Amino acid sequence: MICQNNQSCSSCAVSDYRQLDSAILRCVCLSGYFDNQTTTCTKCALGCSTCSSLAVCSQCLPGYYLHFDNICYATCPARFYGNTLTSACAICPFDCYTCNKANICLSCNSSTDFRVLSLTAKCVPMQGYYESYKQTSFKCLTLCATCNSSSKCTSCIQGYFLRSDNNCYSTCLPSFYADTATSTCISCPTGCQLCLSNSQCTICQNNFYMRVDNLCYTGCLARYYINNETATCSKCSYDCYTCDNPTTCRSCNGTTDFRQLDPVSNRCIAMVGYYDNGVTVCLQCPSSCATCSNSNNCSACAFGYFLRIDNMCYKTCLLRFIPNPSRKICQSCPYDCYTCDVNSNCLTCN
Repeated sequence: MICQNNQSCSSCAVSDYRQLDSAILRCVCLSGYFDNQTTTCTKCALGCSTCSSLAVCSQCLPGYYLHFDNICYATCPARFYGNTLTSACAICPFDCYTCNKANICLSCNSSTDFRVLSLTAKCVPMQGYYESYKQTSFKCLTLCATCNSSSKCTSCIQGYFLRSDNNCYSTCLPSFYADTATSTCISCPTGCQLCLSNSQCTICQNNFYMRVDNLCYTGCLARYYINNETATCSKCSYDCYTCDNPTTCRSCNGTTDFRQLDPVSNRCIAMVGYYDNGVTVCLQCPSSCATCSNSNNCSACAFGYFLRIDNMCYKTCLLRFIPNPSRKICQSCPYDCYTCDVNSNCLTCN
């Protein structure tokens, strides 16, 4: 290095990594070096094209990115990406651990941020944590599987159930049941005080009664009566269509049961031409019978038929019997007659 005076240089030594600045006539450091106030300039840190010290870069070489710590990186640190337009490390979205220039998360930090990568390339809170809209997710309450705040669970860990207050409990309140599929407390069907599911009540509320479908109603179906002792719909006697208790019918079904109400016994008896076989629907008597007690025992005959001693109705009578039109029976002749008339006069002998 040659100088004209103590203020101006006329040439510089390449070995000092300096070059002459003709405007100020001073030997300034080459690109990539900085002036350490000694004769020889010091090389900048790796990747720096311009620096003021080993620790402070102001501009990076191509392929390097200036970080806010004033160091140039070939690959930016976690939570930053290399912006090729500015040659600087730009900050990723708050949830990303690493990202690309499109601000799409490439990886997440589960150890300290408690985040995992979603299908939409976002770093979302791990199970048991909720979104803080900051780098680190916040932990849910102990019994929450997921939550949206420090006091509101959105789902529960196994064995616990979400109530309407958005907290998790081992049991549900009355009129709710624990749904194991969703780990939530779901409201029982209308009228249920306690239930096992949305289709099975165990106890009904006041003025509701359990039917055979295990649900609670304000009234009972036909053939059932309100049993106030058990709060259930109990079955009427087989012959009743509606009833007040197991032994007293209130109405009968003549259309399909073929029964009518007996005002004396308050029971539903068989209509004329039908007989009671001990089940709900009466069976029709044989066509020759007007009334019967079963299919083999007529008690009265239809018009034009006569009751024989076998308790069946026929259009004719056997020998030694004579048809009695007024009584519709086969009337026995006197013992000595082979045939006779209705006045018990013999017509022929054997």
